[in-house]
Amino acid sequence: RRGSFWHFIAGREAIPVCAMDYFLDVHYRTYATAEEMDEYNNNEFPVFSWIENRLDKGEIWDDILTTFDRLQGWYDDTECYNLIGYHMSVAGVARKNKLAELLRLMNDKVTTAYQFKSRLWCSAINDGALISDKDKAKILSNSTEGLELFDYSYDKNYNNVLRILSLVNISQYTIGGLKRRFEFEKFNDPEHPWNVEHISPQNPKNNEELFRVLDSVDSWLPDEIQTLLGYLRYIDSTNERDFTSLKALSNEERVTFEQIKEKILPFNDSDVIMTLPNLTLLTEHENKSIGNRFFFEKRQKLQQKQEEGHYIPQATWNVFTKWHSSDAKSPLFWEESDREAYKSSIAKLLKRVLEFIKT
Repeated sequence: RRGSFWHFIAGREAIPVCAMDYFLDVHYRTYATAEEMDEYNNNEFPVFSWIENRLDKGEIWDDILTTFDRLQGWYDDTECYNLIGYHMSVAGVARKNKLAELLRLMNDKVTTAYQFKSRLWCSAINDGALISDKDKAKILSNSTEGLELFDYSYDKNYNNVLRILSLVNISQYTIGGLKRRFEFEKFNDPEHPWNVEHISPQNPKNNEELFRVLDSVDSWLPDEIQTLLGYLRYIDSTNERDFTSLKALSNEERVTFEQIKEKILPFNDSDVIMTLPNLTLLTEHENKSIGNRFFFEKRQKLQQKQEEGHYIPQATWNVFTKWHSSDAKSPLFWEESDREAYKSSIAKLLKRVLEFIKT
């Protein structure tokens, strides 16, 4: 019933009154033959009927202990913990069968620990054709140009986006050098489901909102933005006009305003905004709290959330701190160079996974 153990083997399923039922069901799926399942699945309580029958024959208890010891061993091994936790997190209702499949694999005396971990990585990459063979070849050759996975979009391929982003985080914690345990207890908390968040806002803001947030970070703004903002403030102070609508601006003023917007909202193409290189993971709670804000507002909000003890996955935190960007002189904006650096970081992590599988 320990949360860190339960959500490692049961994904987003809430902890029930009797957690042992889940464990025994997994054990049943691991050891029962196809013929036995056909026979016992007609019973009201197939798992317990099967166990009861095997108890009479004195051949069940050692197997149950073996299953639990195996799960405990995986839980204690950081790499197995992260990888199996990932599989249980994305498997949905099929998680018990997936866990039973892994248990059967390790019951095979021929399978080594290295082979088992390689199988886990291979399954993460290949299940549901998450990453195409064409993409694998490009990633291994250090190319990010034309990768199909970067075309996965929020509105058309949400599940694939969620799986890729989850895998990126697991890779960061496991094969990316951190060697840390992913917090599945928080990631799979059914009361705080996880969402995919747009890095650069999905919808443009109006003038009034833009001026408000620019004023709040005035001292952080690059010189060119301060100059443009100062110009618009001057116009605003000398003209009694409504600046909440672009229609209130003259052509010259509109050009100035668009220059500011291009810096803050650099992606006008909805396809770019909705695709993987502009997406990251957050809990629904954090997602709603930062809303459809500008990048620098989201950055400030997430810093506040982390200071309050909220769980921000490493890959998400890396995005908003611009960890991967070679030029982080402008921490307030998510620009094309940052997007490319993010793509490169994802490809590098996936390359390490593919190289591990090949060796």
